[in-house]
Amino acid sequence: MRKEGRKLRGIPKLLSPINSFEGAVRVIRAGADEIYCGVAMPEKLYRFTIYRGPGASPAQLSTYDDLEKVVNHAHKHGVKVFLTMNEPFMSKDLEKAMKTHIRSCLDRGVDALIVGDIGVLSLIRKMGVDAPLRASRQVKTA
Repeated sequence: MRKEGRKLRGIPKLLSPINSFEGAVRVIRAGADEIYCGVAMPEKLYRFTIYRGPGASPAQLSTYDDLEKVVNHAHKHGVKVFLTMNEPFMSKDLEKAMKTHIRSCLDRGVDALIVGDIGVLSLIRKMGVDAPLRASRQVKTA
């Protein structure tokens, strides 16, 4: 009911970052319509990390299991979950790891991907992913 009422009245949706299951529960209880987060790639997949400064990943879950738990809870409450994909995709050597990561997250039921890198976008397109895509605020333009 809450979601339909917002749409009919033209009230904007509330999108909130989360970094834990508990955080998801709190923002959903507070009225979030959509939540977003990233998921840390397991070290066995991806050993490359870029330092982006203090507070670089405030909206990141630790595991795919955490993501699945968040998605199940959110969907039970009519809330969509968007996955941030802001990792840079810089080499052919990382392609397999990125594909595995993307597929692992999609398999947990995320509703859309927020993409911040043109290389990741290209890879998602090559994979034939049928999930909605959103542009991240981190997208770099020429």
